Amino acid sequence: MKNTVTADYIKSRITDVHYTSVPGTTTTICSIIVENGFVVSGTSACVDPNNFDRETGEEIAFDSAFEKLWELEGYLLKERIHQEQDEKCPGCPACEQEEKVTGGIKVRVISLDDLIKNLMH
Repeated sequence: MKNTVTADYIKSRITDVHYTSVPGTTTTICSIIVENGFVVSGTSACVDPNNFDRETGEEIAFDSAFEKLWELEGYLLKERIHQEQDEKCPGCPACEQEEKVTGGIKVRVISLDDLIKNLMH
């Protein structure tokens, strides 16, 4: 997976979408179910019942739920990236330093302070 979240990727994870109209109101609820069974809901409401349109309400409620999925997928991607970095060398600031190759040997240049911190953890 690339280090981006796209609308197409999010749509590919959706397994079902349900709409509910709250009886006696202009409120529409959209529940999006994704592959792992998690449900995200979004809502829409129309102030003037004379302007209520079921299709428009469903579209707005879907967009509201989809925005929540976008945020959650962004969080998951950031967490995956973070976990991959931790697997390389957990908690080691020296790994963020530039590596140099000298005579075929990789040398990592770090400050004395960072060396002491690494030895302490």
